[in-house]
Amino acid sequence: MNNILRFNNDGKTLEEITDKSVTNIIVPDGVTTIGDYAFSGCTSLKSLG
Repeated sequence: MNNILRFNNDGKTLEEITDKSVTNIIVPDGVTTIGDYAFSGCTSLKSLG
């Protein structure tokens, strides 16, 4: 889907934020599950939409 978010094979589970320095994440439509450690290390994250 993009190079900042990593999904499982069906595209419905957000598994990881690959760029730990991002400040804003918009979760795409169709995502039904967020992995337990998807935001691990994202210390600059200010907003989630």
